[in-house]
Formats: sequence, C-alpha cells, structure tokens
Amino acid sequence: MSIVFFLKSILFDPKLNYYLTLIQIPIVLCLAIQSFQAYRLNFKAFKLICIGWCINAGYLFVNALMRKLKIDPIISVPTRTFLDIVCMSFFLFAVKDTFEKGFLYKLKKVPNWLIYLIGIIACVAKSIPGSLHLVPLIHLRYIPAALFDFGALVTLAIYFKNFTQKLHRKKILYGFALLYASIQFLWILQGEQPDAANILMKIDNVGFAIGLVAKTGILVCLSISLIRATSYAARKEEEKLLRKLSFSTTILNVKDLTSGQDADLKTNSILEAILKECLAMLDIPLGYYASLDQNQGTLIIKYTSDAYSNQVGYQYSILDGMSGKAVLERKKQVNNRIGEKADYKRFSSFLSKKNPTNVDKNVLSAASFPVLIDDEPIGVYMFESDEERFFSQADINLLSALVSQATTAIKNFQLVQELSLSRSLLNGLMHIDMLMTGKERNLEDILEFILDKALNLAKNQIGNIALLDKSRDELTIVAEASLKAFKGQTYKINDSISGLAVTKKDYVYIPDFANDASGLTSLYQNFTGVEINCELVIPLIVNDEVIGVFNTESPHANSFSKADIDRVESFARQAGCFGNMLHPVPWQTDHLFCWQRNAAYALAA
Repeated sequence: MSIVFFLKSILFDPKLNYYLTLIQIPIVLCLAIQSFQAYRLNFKAFKLICIGWCINAGYLFVNALMRKLKIDPIISVPTRTFLDIVCMSFFLFAVKDTFEKGFLYKLKKVPNWLIYLIGIIACVAKSIPGSLHLVPLIHLRYIPAALFDFGALVTLAIYFKNFTQKLHRKKILYGFALLYASIQFLWILQGEQPDAANILMKIDNVGFAIGLVAKTGILVCLSISLIRATSYAARKEEEKLLRKLSFSTTILNVKDLTSGQDADLKTNSILEAILKECLAMLDIPLGYYASLDQNQGTLIIKYTSDAYSNQVGYQYSILDGMSGKAVLERKKQVNNRIGEKADYKRFSSFLSKKNPTNVDKNVLSAASFPVLIDDEPIGVYMFESDEERFFSQADINLLSALVSQATTAIKNFQLVQELSLSRSLLNGLMHIDMLMTGKERNLEDILEFILDKALNLAKNQIGNIALLDKSRDELTIVAEASLKAFKGQTYKINDSISGLAVTKKDYVYIPDFANDASGLTSLYQNFTGVEINCELVIPLIVNDEVIGVFNTESPHANSFSKADIDRVESFARQAGCFGNMLHPVPWQTDHLFCWQRNAAYALAA
C-alpha cells in the first residue's frame, strides 16, 4: 500500500506536470532529428513529420513557460490549442497522400483547405469559454480538437505501421502511436465544483505521463526502424550495383557486338535497353528517350515508359525544357523542385490542343542526361517523378553511369563495325585485283562487283557507275544496282548532280533534299522511280582526269557518314581503273599501281 500511495503522491503532485513537460522537450527534439534522418533516407513523408515534431516541441516549451508564469487561461488555452492543431495538421498532411488502398486512400481526395477549416473550427471551439456542466464531466467545446488530434495521430500510427512493415513485421511503433492518440480524449473530462481545478490538474498529470511514455516508445521504435532502414537502403544499393554490373556485362558483350546486326538496329536496341533498365532501377513510371535531329534543331521521342507511350514520335524544339537544355549544354540537368525553376516544361504546356496530355501534371522532380558520341549529342534521356527531391546523388550517379554505358556500347559497336568494314574493303580490293590479273575477265561484271561491294560498305542498295564521254559531255550508266531498267542511260554533265562532281573533281554530298539550301536538288535526275532524299556522287579519277562517276542514293536523309564516304571513295578509285579499261583513254594507267595505292588507303582506313 505504501508503494501505491507513493506513486499516487508523485502522479498527483501539482509540480509534476511542469517537469513532465520539460522532460518531453528533448525527447520530441530527438524525434524531429530521427524524422529528418528518415527523410534523408528517401522516406519523403518524414519531412512534414519532422516539422510537426518541431512544432510539438514548441508547444511543450510554451506550455511549461505559461505554467511557470501562471498565465491566465484566456491567453494560454488559445495559444496552446493553436500550436497543438498546427502540429497535428502537419502530421496529417505528411501522410494523407501515402495510402494506396483501404479507407484512408480516400484522404487523397480531401482538399487541404477543408482540413484547415476543420482545424480552425476546433481551435476556436476550444478557445471560447463555455459548455461547462452542460453534460456532466464533459467539456463539449474540447471535443472537436480532441477528435481532430485523434484522427491525425491514428492516421500517423497507420502510416508508421505501413512504414515498419517494409522493414520488419513488428507493430510496436504502431502501438505507441495509437497510445499517444488515445490520450487526446483525456482533456475533454471536467471536474465538478468546487474540486474542478484539482481534478483537471490530475488529468493533466496522467495525460502528460502517458504522453511521455508514448513518445519515448515512438522514439525508441523509430530509432530501431531507421537502423533497419539504413541497412535496407544499403542492401538496395548493393542490389542496384550488382544489377548494374550484370547489365553492363550484357550491354557491352563483345560477342553480341560482332553478331552482324544492323548498326542502326543495334544502336536503337542499346538506347531502348538503357531506358528500360533505368526506369526499373528507380522504380518510376515516367521517362523517355528522344533522338536529336541536328538539321531541324528538334528532339523526337523514340522510346518511352508505358505512361508516355502516346508521345512516341512527338517532335519538339531543343530550346524547350530541360531535355533541350541538356543537349545544348552537353551536360546533365537535375531539378528536384520543379515549382522553383522554369526550365522544366510539361507536355501540356507546348502540345497542341488536339494532342494534349496530363501524364506529367504532377511531376515534381526531373533529370535529363544527354547521350554524347565523341562529344556530339545524338539524343537525351528524361526521367521524372511526382515526388519532390526524388533524385538522390546516388540515383544521379547511377543514371549517369548507365547512360555512359550506352555511349560506350554504341562506340564499341561502331568500332567493331568499322573494323569489319575495313576488313571487307581490303578483301574486296584483293578480290578485284585477282579478277583484273586473270586470263578471262569481263570488265562489266567486275564493275558490277565493285558497285555491289561499295554499296554494301555504304550500307545502301541504290547506286550506279557512269563513264564520261568528253566529246559529247555526257555520262553513260554502265553498272547499276537495284533496278536494271536504266543501264545504258545517258545524261548531260551540265544539268545533273553527277555532272557537278565531274566539273569539281570532288565528291558532292547532299544529305537532306528536303532541307537543302544550295539549290542543287534542282539538278537531280531520278532514274530509279524511288523518292530520293539523300545523294552522294564521287568522281572516278585517273591521272588527275575524270573518266566517270560513282553515284549512290537513298530515300532516307543523312544516310552516309564520313567513314562511309571514305570507304566508297576507295572503291571509286578502283572503279576508275576498270572504267579506264572498259572505256580506253590516252591517260590509261597501270592497274597494279592503282591497286597498290588503294590497298594503302584501305589499310590506312
């Protein structure tokens, strides 16, 4: 009995409330620090929870100060109630949008202004004197504030339950949060006169004692959970690293690079694979890859996440948004707070009314990474999240590494392709030399072989070789690929692109007919019947005299690279030797000299 009496004497001591309040302040500050650590570990809801605990510490300090100074309840009650309601509002705002199922999922649809309004009503109701003894032992005006606090803390407790389920199955943190919620109804109790003040003091002591136990329990459990969260985050980073290494092994597989796949298809498959891997590692639904059209100054969306699938093929200026800025500046762009900067543009801001989209209306963080080949941009990746400050430094480093792997894989593939083509070039020249020195040789067949080989090296299917008749200023097609209907066709050198190459004694390349400002496309003569958007003409020169031209055309703009042109020139020189044999002229040269020269060019390539 003496122990019970001793405990009662302590619990009902008028000074106990003041000390209980002071003891809670460092505990609540520790909770604020722990919440900030949770936020740093990418648990976004803890940002507002941290602010809520800071306000709660302020509430406790003001409460203790007012008790010490014996401030009149007319001032102390509204002040304490206001701080209490603000604290609970932050807890509610922090977690109300985190629930994906259950009855709390409907909280997402509750507008913030309505929560503010309910909080103001609860604060005003508790602050205005009245309702005493209308119902025995109950403060009616305290009920709205008690319900508001209880609802906010129960919602917080359920969030804690979901939070700990990701780390361990124990529900102790949930239990302490519910205990903290339950004491909110203690303060609706009131005493009967004349002992009301004494009863209220005891209720306060009991409430603050239980609150101290509940907050201490929350602090201990939250600390344990964060230790587990840190370990969990470390494991996730290790898994990402292992997955990245495994992916690197796949994407950079040399055997795969030498599989003979078409260069454009291989490049596109690499770019698409990198996008999918990045989206999977970050577990985000929004992202795309856009290729750069240098001539148009635009970006064209080629590969997307499922959410952006309707935007495939959409074209926009490189002056628009973060992705364009990343291309122009050739460096990554990260914006973790979209609302504070104007360099991020939503699709809805520059899509036409006929093609609107609201997919990115809630995006709060975005990161774009240019794809550079030899320091020249070929496209850009864009990743987006509806969470503020989503992209951590670890995420940025991971994305940078994966995009870098894309460029490495593409360059490796191009190198393998170049080596393969150079080997093919040398083998072709050796085969031609063998045909030249043979006893039986059909020069037209040899020219057909040269043409076919050159087109293969240029990765094209349309082309011809034409020889020059100086007396008539005409070119006659003596070998052609794809269509045979125009072999033997003649045309004047002064009204054709091929004739321009004869006059200049240098190659003529028109990469894009649709955007050519030189006016040369007016000279184009179409013998194939195929719509042509790109043409390359190389003169056949022997002893500084043009004897014909090699011509190759494509329906696709920008079809030939500098490496393609160099390879085709080697074959054009060899064709010049054979054209000279087929169409003798006084300046005919020894074919062996021509072969040696071209072999040297091939080896140099």
